[in-house]
Amino acid sequence: MSKSILSAILLISIIGAVAFLLLPKNQEFKVLQEKLKAKKDELQYKEQYLLSLKEASEELEKYKDELAKVDSAIPSNPSLPVLFAFIQKATQYNGLVPKNLGSFLVNIIPASPTIKETHLDFEVSGNYASIKDFLHALEKSARLIEVESISLSPETKTPTFSPSPSSSAPSGETEKEPSLAVTFKIKVYSY
Repeated sequence: MSKSILSAILLISIIGAVAFLLLPKNQEFKVLQEKLKAKKDELQYKEQYLLSLKEASEELEKYKDELAKVDSAIPSNPSLPVLFAFIQKATQYNGLVPKNLGSFLVNIIPASPTIKETHLDFEVSGNYASIKDFLHALEKSARLIEVESISLSPETKTPTFSPSPSSSAPSGETEKEPSLAVTFKIKVYSY
């Protein structure tokens, strides 16, 4: 009977060794398999995300010109010389005479700290049709320009005399559309 007890003890020891040595390794193996599956799922998700980004990039490439217009509408820096040149060119193109460049101020919008507002005051003179054309040019500009206020007043000028002695006007004045002095206050956005 001693052999059977010894065999039983040996069998119990082998079962105990398997239970205490191999079972934790098996559980560790299962945990590693679950982590591997999670990493594979994460890799698959990232590959799908990368593929969707590539498709979006290809789609945006089709609208390259339109995106360039948007980028010029809200420039990344409020380049004041470029803004002044645009205002001067637009006024002269539309038949206005730039008179005075007033104050300017660059503010950061508190609600959106990445967007900046540039406030600018300037004076021009010209006839009503030229002022209307200039406003239309500002409206059609790719830049985001908001006209905050316009102040119109008749421009005080000395009368123009005609050198011809055969003029029918007794005072020698020539007739033309009245000139207006206009003060603009505008706001331009940048980021």
